Amino acid sequence: MVIAAGDPWYQSALFVGIVSGLLGAAGGVVAVFLQGRRLRLRWAERTNTSLLSTSDPDLAVFHGGASVTNPRVVRLEIWNPSKREVTSDKFNGDGLVFDFKTPIVAVLSAESIPATRVAPSALIAGEHLEINPALLAVKQRCTYTVLVDGPEEHVDTSFDPFVGVTIKRALNMDEQQRRSTLVAALGSGLSTAGLVVAVGSLWLR
Repeated sequence: MVIAAGDPWYQSALFVGIVSGLLGAAGGVVAVFLQGRRLRLRWAERTNTSLLSTSDPDLAVFHGGASVTNPRVVRLEIWNPSKREVTSDKFNGDGLVFDFKTPIVAVLSAESIPATRVAPSALIAGEHLEINPALLAVKQRCTYTVLVDGPEEHVDTSFDPFVGVTIKRALNMDEQQRRSTLVAALGSGLSTAGLVVAVGSLWLR
């Protein structure tokens, strides 16, 4: 484990390993910082449930006096996982459109968490639900309970108006938590790998 007299200090295995570890850790910190500065919106279809579990012809659902042949209730959730608020000007003057792929009868409710905030208003256009431009605060979650008339179809985004904001469908785990865990593990892994290389190289000398 003795460095050869003719080797420059900056070419030693120990120095290279330490630098690799420090660069890995710095990369992880920078990635976490940049992730935190990005503006993001996430959305998910939480439920898609039929209101009729029987084919009894005498059982019917009405809304506003009109019969709903195949009523389903869909819960759509939108939230801001960023560390900054998403202001209405980020909508670029247009609404965020979701395609329900089946006729929308009504928006039964629009709720916000925290309740001190207001969920953006929504407009119905056939099979599309348009979320109007509005402020979405940090960590704010908005849930829209929508009554549709048709077979089970899954919601998708039809139009994304945002400028400087990425909007994606969320998976089972909150994406922010998943990415933060991945980035932290990557930074830690690179640091550990660099130190292991240094120690291993010294051991083999």
